[in-house]
This record gives sequence, C-alpha cells and structure tokens, in this order.
Amino acid sequence: SWNEELLQSVCAGLAEELH
Repeated sequence: SWNEELLQSVCAGLAEELH
C-alpha cells in the first residue's frame, strides 16, 4: 500500500536523523 511505503520512507529518514 502507498501509506506503507511512505511510512517506511519516513522511518528510514528518522533513523538517519537519529543516528
């Protein structure tokens, strides 16, 4: 689903920011 892909993208961005 599109929101699942969006969520994955957001989570990836957050992970990079937090790292």
